[in-house]
Amino acid sequence: MSEYGDRHIDFVTRHYKAGAFDTQKAIDRFNARYGADKDASRKVRRLRWRRSVAVAAAVALLLGLFLYDNQRNAWTEILADGAKTVCLLPDSTQVTLADGATLRYRNFDTDRKVEMTGKIYFDVARDESRPFEVSTGNAYIKVLGTRFQVDASASRKSVTVYVESGKVLFARDAAEEGTVLEKGMGATLPDGKQTPVLDTQDKLNSLAWQRGTFVFNDTSLKDVLKTLSEHYKISFVCTDLSKRLSGEFSTDDLDMIITLIESALDVNIMKM
Repeated sequence: MSEYGDRHIDFVTRHYKAGAFDTQKAIDRFNARYGADKDASRKVRRLRWRRSVAVAAAVALLLGLFLYDNQRNAWTEILADGAKTVCLLPDSTQVTLADGATLRYRNFDTDRKVEMTGKIYFDVARDESRPFEVSTGNAYIKVLGTRFQVDASASRKSVTVYVESGKVLFARDAAEEGTVLEKGMGATLPDGKQTPVLDTQDKLNSLAWQRGTFVFNDTSLKDVLKTLSEHYKISFVCTDLSKRLSGEFSTDDLDMIITLIESALDVNIMKM
C-alpha cells in the first residue's frame, strides 16, 4: 500500500468513534427538511389545479343553466302574413290565425298563457289543472278546454269573443270577475269599458273565415248581405231585402254565392 493510503487509514483508526455518524439519521434529517417541503409544494399545486377545474366547471354549469333557462323562457311568435295560418301549440291546442294576426307564447311548463293581436280561433286542449289564458292587451280570456274565437283587430277598437263550444270567461283583465260565455254566445268589450256587452245577434258566421263556409238558417237577405259585406269588405245593393235565405255556401267564390242567391230568391244583387 502507498504511503498516502497508510496516512488515511491511520487517520480513520485514530478518530473513528462508533455511532458518531449515522448515515440513516442523516438521510431522515434531509428528507424531513427538504422532502416534506417538496411534497407540500406538490400538494398545493394539486389543490390549486383542482380548485381551478372546479371553478371552471361551476362557471360552465351556471352558463349552461342560464342559456337553457333563457332559451326555455324566450318568446315564440307566430305571424299570419298574407294568409290564414294554422299552428299547434306545445299543449296540443290548435290555433287558426287570420291574415295579419299574431300570437306570442313562452313555455307551457307550469301555465298556458298567450298574447295576441288580430283575429284568432282557438281549439283548446282540455287541462283542468292549467287554465288556458289569452291576453289582448286590453282584454282577458280564460278557459279550461273549448273552441272559441277572439277578434282584437285594431280597426275594431273593441274585442269580441264568440264561443263555439264549452265555456269562456271574458273580462277586462285577470283581476276582474268578467262575463261567462257558453256555446253559441258572443260578447264585445268596447275600448275603455270595464264590462263585456252580450251580443244579441247570431254570430255563427263570424267563424266563416276559419270554417270555410257561411251557414244561413231562414236569415233575412238584409242580414245575409251584411254578413257577406263584413267578410269581403264589399257593399251590396239588392232589389228586395225582405226575402229570407237558408243554405250553406263556400267562402271561396263570392261571385258564385251571389249567383246562387239571385237564382234561389229571384232577386238582383250588385256589388258596390
